[in-house]
Order: sequence, then C-alpha cells, then structure tokens
Amino acid sequence: MNLNPNGVTGFMITHIHILENFIPEAHLLPFNGNSAIFFDIETTGFTAGKNSIYLIGCCLYENQRWQVIQWMAENQTPDEQTAVLEAFLDCISHCKNLVSFNGATFDLPFIEKSCAHFKIPCDFSNINHYDIYKAVRPLKK
Repeated sequence: MNLNPNGVTGFMITHIHILENFIPEAHLLPFNGNSAIFFDIETTGFTAGKNSIYLIGCCLYENQRWQVIQWMAENQTPDEQTAVLEAFLDCISHCKNLVSFNGATFDLPFIEKSCAHFKIPCDFSNINHYDIYKAVRPLKK
C-alpha cells in the first residue's frame, strides 16, 4: 500500500500517525503481529443501512514501523462513506490477519452490509480474523 501524507482526499479526511519506539507484546497474538492489521470502526448507530460508518481506524506494520491510519467521513455523505470503505478495503487487500475487539459480531458485518449498500465488492473469506473480545469474554466475572 502506498500511503499519502495526512490530508484530505476528495471528501475523506486521512490521518496517518507513525508510532515511534512501539514494540507490541507479540506473544499475546496467535500469529506474527507484523502480518496483522488491527482495526476498529465508529458508526452513527448499531444498524447498517440506517446508520453509517464515519470513521475506520487501523494500525499496521509497514516499512519497518507501526502506523495508525484513520479515514473519516466528516459529513457522512454517500461519497465520503464510499471513500472510507474503499480506502480501508485497499489497505487490507494484502492482509493475512485482522485483529479487532468485537469485530466478528459488529465491525465486519457492519462493513459488509455497508459495502453491499454502496455496491462495493467486499470479501473477508481469505483473511484470518482474531476477535480479542471472544478471547477475553470467558474471563469476565
């Protein structure tokens, strides 16, 4: 993926932040963290179709450094939402592992339904997904 500097791309605001001196606890993951993209979405509600994604954020290891990227649909227009979804899908296009918190139940289904709504091809079937919530839920007392 070729990242552009922080700024506005069309209607979408892109922010990239480099994490200096960040060393993750790699032993906590069931795979090499360098081959993963950690992500989360922010929405205007809980129902895709009625509500929209206004932000997708991710953290990935690229060019021998960790980067946090956020794509924001500031005004939540259809063009902005489409741009955010397409930017995220482009970012993960060569990803082997996705990591989220409650992403199996909420984030991925919301993204899939939003992509279907905007007629954007979306297929997560070739990506391993590790949902941290599923791992820690049994520890809840």
